[in-house]
Amino acid sequence: MDRKANQVRWLSCALLLPAVACMAAQGAVIYVDANADGLNVGTSWEHAIDSLQDALLLAYFSDKPVEIRVAEGTYTPDQGLGIMPGDTTASFQLIDGVTIKGGYAANLSGHRGQPDVRDHNLYKSILSGDLNGDDGPELDTIDDNSDHVVTSSENDRTAMLDGFTISGSGIGRPSASPNDHTGGMYNDSSGPTLVNCTFTGNLAAERGAGMYNNRSNPTLLNCTFSENSAPDRGAGMYNADSGPVLINCVFAGNTSGMSGGGMYNEKSVPTLTNCTFTNNSTGGGGGGAMYNEAPRKAAEQACTTTRAS
Repeated sequence: MDRKANQVRWLSCALLLPAVACMAAQGAVIYVDANADGLNVGTSWEHAIDSLQDALLLAYFSDKPVEIRVAEGTYTPDQGLGIMPGDTTASFQLIDGVTIKGGYAANLSGHRGQPDVRDHNLYKSILSGDLNGDDGPELDTIDDNSDHVVTSSENDRTAMLDGFTISGSGIGRPSASPNDHTGGMYNDSSGPTLVNCTFTGNLAAERGAGMYNNRSNPTLLNCTFSENSAPDRGAGMYNADSGPVLINCVFAGNTSGMSGGGMYNEKSVPTLTNCTFTNNSTGGGGGGAMYNEAPRKAAEQACTTTRAS
């Protein structure tokens, strides 16, 4: 779903909850917990919102900056006010001035006195495109998965995603997604910031299973792309007319049917520092780790201190 469509949904839904929107606007932090059983208004862990989409709705209308804190659990983009459950075109749209942070213990047993304990490896916050929760090892039920789990349209670096696992994008309905490409995250003319995020188990209709960048320059720090699959190119990341900056990132076990198992660059100039490529593969098109097609200036292809295998 594009940015304008999301804004229309948010505007219509906000009219239904003016009181809740006002309560959230009073504070700079909105709390999200899939297992919350309080008032569901987002003002504390006790009364956390149980839907990340609803938290984004409130953040959109709140004074910026806003921080959304997300507890351990699995969150799908089709859960929220004004969204039809099972809507494969729904996605989590990033917002300028809003930082979304995952990995909180929240009210888990043993941490009730310290709900803000945070460890994104121990308390995983998962953004999943597996809308029905029925994906198995054979991946024979993925036609009903999300086209894109996360999207960023015309955002700047203040749109931030920190400490999440993004997984479960599907391969069906390519005509419903931008440029006929499904994947974990789609960036369009955008430059968001991603920290400590893992893109794993995503499948593309064609290209960019983990992340597809179209005229975009995201910054990624300590991110991992693993076990993503694309029948065409760029299973881990596909860059088109883009210049992403990656620092301390890992590409492992990604598989493309043609070229660029880890990363595929089309007229793009990525900057990679201290990044690792390992066990990425293709169906024979070349560039298991990285494939560069028609870079704007070959001399500008800045891949510094990068290890590939």
